[in-house]
Parts: sequence; structure tokens; C-alpha cells
Amino acid sequence: GGGGGGGGRAAAGPPLAVCLAVASAIGGVPLANDVVAFGEVGLAGELRQVAHAGRRLSEAARLGFSRAIVPARTPVPDAGSGLRLVPVATLSEAITAAGLTGSGF
Repeated sequence: GGGGGGGGRAAAGPPLAVCLAVASAIGGVPLANDVVAFGEVGLAGELRQVAHAGRRLSEAARLGFSRAIVPARTPVPDAGSGLRLVPVATLSEAITAAGLTGSGF
């Protein structure tokens, strides 16, 4: 988790989905309706895992999403889910994978 307490990371970074929404709004390029994204963005732009990836992916597939932009080491869901994982290591890669590169990024 995030801050408070001993030993863990000092603070959680912003969610990848929020960063992509901001990039979309700034550039005026909408994010595709079939895309879902999750992960945590670090200070250097690296993407980190979040808890319950499998559960998140299952729910996204159930809701009809067809692509998931996720941190690079996210476990692959069941083959029958119909959800295509797009693993990325950085926020820059996520912006490209989301098709937002024409938005000035």
C-alpha cells in the first residue's frame, strides 16, 4: 500500500488510467472505448503492479473491454477471456499503446 507505517514505500504513485485520461484531455484525442488501463506510475515514469490484477482483468473482460494496458509483468489472464493484454514498462509506452501519441506527447 501507500504511505504511513514502517518499511513500505513512502507513497503510491498516480494511477495509470488517470495519467492516460489527462494525456487524452490535454491532447484532445479520446481514448478508445474498448481500452482499460491499470497500474501505478512511479516518479521516473515506470509502471508498477497493483493488487488483484487477475480480478481486475476478469472484471474488465466481463464489462466488454477488449484491450488492457497494464504493467509489463502483469500475469496473463485465461485465454478465453477475450481480453488482449498490452504490457508496457513506462508511461510513455502506455501513451503510445493507447494511441495518444498524436496528442503532442
